[in-house]
Amino acid sequence: MSTTNPKLKLIAIAAMFFGPLLLAFYFYYGHGLDRLKPTTQKGHLVSPARSLPQNLPAGAAPWASRHWVLLLVNQPHIDAQGLQLLTDLQKVRLATEKDKDRVQVALLQDSETTLPAELESVRVVLDSTALGTLGSALSVDQTPVWGSNRVYLIDPNGNLLMWYDGHQNLLDVLNDLLKLLRLSHIG
Repeated sequence: MSTTNPKLKLIAIAAMFFGPLLLAFYFYYGHGLDRLKPTTQKGHLVSPARSLPQNLPAGAAPWASRHWVLLLVNQPHIDAQGLQLLTDLQKVRLATEKDKDRVQVALLQDSETTLPAELESVRVVLDSTALGTLGSALSVDQTPVWGSNRVYLIDPNGNLLMWYDGHQNLLDVLNDLLKLLRLSHIG
């Protein structure tokens, strides 16, 4: 007959319960492992969402048409990199399949440009007064808006939600856009 101390049994049972619990708590909250914290968006979230100006001249606010807008801010004259980015954004729009009519691609620049035929549906915003107003509204950090080749995601109500670096994988833009389109009933 073995005689074990009942206090040791109680301590062993408590350790089997509280040990993993404390270890999980440590790794989740105390260890600073950011990779373990869940995140769904791949772009840079603008928090809180910033309302963009609505009082722009006619045609200067792409979101006035109640579409989700992928807005590319380019240099004064669109370069080869900007043209490729516009082509890729158009592919992102088409990849949303049944929701492609809810999404619009727009280019913000300050000089007239001729786009290739496959980009004829891209909306070009050229109004000089709109450029200054939008440029300051789109400034989300210390990086100048002009020439940054950033892509901004704007909801149909004219709120700036997210932005992406021009060199970021556009699958990230597509995934974020698909999630928003699935959850939203506007636009």
